[in-house]
Amino acid sequence: MKQHLIQKATAIQSQATLPEQSFWVSASAGTGKTTILVRRLVRLLLDGVKPSQILCLTYTKVAANEMTERLLKTLKSFILLSEEALITELFQYVDCPHDYLKRARTLFVEVLDELHTVKIQTIHAFCQTVLKKFSAEAELDPNFSMLDETQERFFIQRSYDQLLARAYSPQTQADSQLREAFEHISGEMSAFAFETYKRAILSERRHFTRLV
Repeated sequence: MKQHLIQKATAIQSQATLPEQSFWVSASAGTGKTTILVRRLVRLLLDGVKPSQILCLTYTKVAANEMTERLLKTLKSFILLSEEALITELFQYVDCPHDYLKRARTLFVEVLDELHTVKIQTIHAFCQTVLKKFSAEAELDPNFSMLDETQERFFIQRSYDQLLARAYSPQTQADSQLREAFEHISGEMSAFAFETYKRAILSERRHFTRLV
């Protein structure tokens, strides 16, 4: 029974690598989703798709780097394997591996030469690329750059410090309403709870901006 399930799962995974079909894969962490994606990339390359024509989006930079490393590792193995071993390996991708032997051995160099054009990137990076290309339509400076997490934390803390300065500056210049708000909050919740609520509000700041 177990062997039957493994064979069925393997068959489904192999089907999901077919370039001419679309698939939605849903599975728990560590069950082989990345492996399927890499195999799909390899299959596209074996079929003659140029590296620059492939777009692969991930949620994190770690995932994008891992996919790139796995792809290069797989293609490099095609060069090092004996002909017999390579035929066996290519059976995971194509039905007639003999037709792909020469192509398989050239893929590593081809992708390495065009690595700068291989688009395995995060969704954020892809959106940034689109916005740069259509900056005029988006009413953005074409030279804009995205804040990283460290910069974001710095500006948030600086804004918070400026609010405190406004609330507790010399009495003649202080914002009394702001000070009362801070004092009310400090009496109602701990510093930890306040930080938690602050992060929650900042994560939904677009909605709050529309409200006010």
